Amino acid sequence: MTERRRRWLVGAGAVLVLAGLVVFFVFQGLDRADKWAGVGSFLLGLGLAVYGLRGGDSADGSGQSADGATAGGSINQVRGVAGDLTIGGSRPAPPPPPAEATPPPPPTGGGQSARGARAGGGLNQVDGVGGSARIDGDGTGSGAP
Repeated sequence: MTERRRRWLVGAGAVLVLAGLVVFFVFQGLDRADKWAGVGSFLLGLGLAVYGLRGGDSADGSGQSADGATAGGSINQVRGVAGDLTIGGSRPAPPPPPAEATPPPPPTGGGQSARGARAGGGLNQVDGVGGSARIDGDGTGSGAP
């Protein structure tokens, strides 16, 4: 299902639910409608609290998003780093990795997203680094610090 169709269906469903609630409250009378509204508000608040505790839009809380971000410099999204990572200007070279390098951590799902992001520099998304990743300069590939 496309994003546009999903949004349209969710919007249409919300309008139908609100219309149904208006009709329900009209037939309940003022006193009973007030009591039902209190119960509904409690349930809505409880649902939003659970949604927030679970991490919002990400079902497992592991995703990263820079959707719609605007930055004059670079945008960097980094997660799952188990070893060295350098982003930016010149730094001393990292020591060589040990003979038995640790494997990168497995992907955790959730993904990284930067839809509609605008950056004056580079936009770097890094995930699952087991050691020694390096992005020099401004992240655009120019190599300039």
